[in-house]
Amino acid sequence: MNSLKRNMLAQQQVHAVVVLENGLNGSQEVGGVGDDAMSGGVENYRTLLEQEYEWLRIKMQYSQKVFSLTFRYMMSLEGDFDPHRPSQDRQHWQQQQQQPPKGIVMNRPCDVKVTSSLIIVSDSFNRRILCFDLKTKKFKFTLSDSHRPYFMAVDLYDPNSLYVTCMENYVKKFDLEMKAMVWSKFQSDLKRPCGIVVESHQAENARIIVADCVNQSFKIFSKMNGDFIGELQYRLGCKNEIPFGLHLDGDGDLLCTNLLSHTISCISKNTNLLKVYWSIGKKGIHQGEFQYPRGVFFERSTCLIYVCDQSNNRINVFSNRGEFIQCFGSPNNEQGSGIYELNSPLGLCISEHTGELFVVDMGNNRVQIFK
Repeated sequence: MNSLKRNMLAQQQVHAVVVLENGLNGSQEVGGVGDDAMSGGVENYRTLLEQEYEWLRIKMQYSQKVFSLTFRYMMSLEGDFDPHRPSQDRQHWQQQQQQPPKGIVMNRPCDVKVTSSLIIVSDSFNRRILCFDLKTKKFKFTLSDSHRPYFMAVDLYDPNSLYVTCMENYVKKFDLEMKAMVWSKFQSDLKRPCGIVVESHQAENARIIVADCVNQSFKIFSKMNGDFIGELQYRLGCKNEIPFGLHLDGDGDLLCTNLLSHTISCISKNTNLLKVYWSIGKKGIHQGEFQYPRGVFFERSTCLIYVCDQSNNRINVFSNRGEFIQCFGSPNNEQGSGIYELNSPLGLCISEHTGELFVVDMGNNRVQIFK
């Protein structure tokens, strides 16, 4: 984020705090915004202020912790999920000549998200969502479903709201506090929905954006009730393009991975014609190259971008301008099942409460945790 954007954001945050603490009314000027400037746009301005104020409130609730980039292995969520046994990979069970314990063993997990208290994993082929305690890493509860959950998004404004795409072309909302589904929407022209992001404010027009792999587009839904709003065609100049992973950067623009062009792009989500700010990558094994990039995550505190480079079995890290920082993964980009090794990483996220990086190691049916 450049200095001009940073100054504008700082001014908006100050406006938000003052207005929402003192009350928004037409007779009050805030930071030079008076009756004339706000006439005809009070509701839009209120929405912006509420969104900025809520983000400030969330940030002040806890001291943010950033990921260290040392990739120090902590543990894996798999098997019987015993947090006191650090190595629970397949080799452990092979040495014991046993099968992993039944119950909550994962089967092709796809994505992971965190709240201030939970780790949430889409256990896709078991048709359920697993929830663990963020601090203790112990299993807490399951959200069962008749469909296969794929990718997820947590609403920053309401962390109890979880939005999920399903392989059977559904988009769903769950209430984590009530442990129940709120709504489920099937869209006939939604084909293999993947990445999902949610606008984190309470306005009635707040949206959910879903990557539609087969139709090469972004589908737009209402955050309030899941109703279909429309679509944006995904055409960035490559003949074969498949949008997959999605995340919002610090400016609210879309970070999107592309499976067939082996790239990641930063795209404006505020126009009907998609504007590409930058796009990086090509197929390969070297620094800054990908082989089928999947999940993407933007760390707000550092403005770093983390990408699951699936077929290279590694995590790539970039600046918010697309500059390569470093990568981490299995030696020689080969599949591995031990600690510090990956086999088809698919989804990832970072907890700003603990500074931990969570990586869905899909080929090993586990979630690895690094700090």
